[in-house]
Amino acid sequence: MKLELIHYFIHYAGYITLLGLVMALFSVWITIKDKIDFNDSKIEILLSIVVTLIVFLSVQIDLKVLSDETNLISVANMLAYEGKASNTEQWVWYYHTFHALDVSTPTRPILYPLLIAIVHLIAGVSLKSAFIVNFICLFLLNFLTLRFVRKKASKDIYPHALFALVLIMNSALSIMATSAGFDLCSLLFGFSTFLLLGQYYVNRSSENLRALFFMAICFSSVRYESILILPIIAMFLLFEERFKIVKKLNIVDYALGLLFISPLITQRLVTWGSFENPDGVAPFSIGHIIHHTPIFFYEFFINGNGPYPIIAHLLGVVGVVVYVIKNKGIRSEGKAAAVFVCTILSLLLAHHFGFAGHPTQVRLFLPISFFLCVFSIYALSELKHWTHLPSVFLIFGLLAFHHHKYAVQDPLMSTLSMTREVRHLRDFIKRDGDIGDIYVYDRPGQLSAIGLSAISWNKFKQDQARYLTEMRNRLYQRMLVIERVKYGSSPEEFSLVREGYRLTPLYEQQLTPQERLRVSRVDW
Repeated sequence: MKLELIHYFIHYAGYITLLGLVMALFSVWITIKDKIDFNDSKIEILLSIVVTLIVFLSVQIDLKVLSDETNLISVANMLAYEGKASNTEQWVWYYHTFHALDVSTPTRPILYPLLIAIVHLIAGVSLKSAFIVNFICLFLLNFLTLRFVRKKASKDIYPHALFALVLIMNSALSIMATSAGFDLCSLLFGFSTFLLLGQYYVNRSSENLRALFFMAICFSSVRYESILILPIIAMFLLFEERFKIVKKLNIVDYALGLLFISPLITQRLVTWGSFENPDGVAPFSIGHIIHHTPIFFYEFFINGNGPYPIIAHLLGVVGVVVYVIKNKGIRSEGKAAAVFVCTILSLLLAHHFGFAGHPTQVRLFLPISFFLCVFSIYALSELKHWTHLPSVFLIFGLLAFHHHKYAVQDPLMSTLSMTREVRHLRDFIKRDGDIGDIYVYDRPGQLSAIGLSAISWNKFKQDQARYLTEMRNRLYQRMLVIERVKYGSSPEEFSLVREGYRLTPLYEQQLTPQERLRVSRVDW
């Protein structure tokens, strides 16, 4: 049964997810086509372009969190080349084409890789495709949030300009936007879902409910924890309208919804249990929450030299309190958003590695930070005379400068030795690499994702004779092996003379005080 599910996912998930995306966008278009007024959105469009350009011109555009991003790109490459939703990490290039050597079910939902694959098919397969997707996502997110601020907070230009500074102030947002990760995409689809939920509460039509339904499924298809949005929204709507709401959608809508979410369900069934928790450590526990909560409060509200805009977060808390007091409670869409945010925060803190300040975990806390940033502007908009004071703009400008320089320098990602290692490899490849080279590496997906031939050490050892014969026959120009060599290690452990071949070092670079990276050519 499991093999059949894997086959179904790998061969059909990409097409089904694409159909779901098209259906969601079409349903949204039906609800907004009569409301679009570009003349009324000039300020938001201009500020969104300015903020997006500032981020992408000033912050390093690169892979940030490995192997998450390269795995997503590997899936996108397979979707573009073969239409298969597979996390293929080993590729070889010969006869002017790539040949996949392995097929596996990815652990992450595939909507984001699908968007990258669409750009691949338009502009050619390239690492740049992921950054193009994130550029578009950041622009759209900026635009939607500025429109939201204008509608909910104030129609003056001042809150718009202040929120533009808050967006620049959020270093975590800027760092993740210029990566190849799915965090901006998830944030965009999540925010869009809640905007559609608010639209439904204004006009409880079948068209608005259909747009919300399919957008929520798309949001669920970006990252795995997002599927919680479906039961949360369903719970609130059923509680308020009972089963009357069920009749607003027809059987075709429900059938399509089941079809669109089937890849996500199939994926969870065949990959369940891949939590990567250390032996003897529970993947989720109450004890983790107790341990991680003080760290979360320190990073979010005290540490002014980290990736989070702590002043915006503090103002966001004030904004939430003001909103509740002013409205004598929380409106239904606000309750759904609050429940979702609190649920996600609880899961993050309960996770065995839920450290809010760790380089690989900051991206996971981005929705919480964004939520507080939006409410920070709501807090300021309630103090209307404050938002017009030049001193407020000066303070926010200084805060934006202080936090944005963190994103420009990006000490967060430079502390990751794996990220440094792959960047050193890419420096070598840019200077001395060729598409005809094949690399032997314990993490081949880091190189195959960027269009290079790469196999694992296990694969090489299993078929060593064949690969060496292919080298002698010039199927590949060179075979290069990549190793981490510990300082002070015995000569025999990393000898240049191996069984059946010998190594000629071409490049060495220190990674840590304990080890260095070495790239060597295989000779015989």
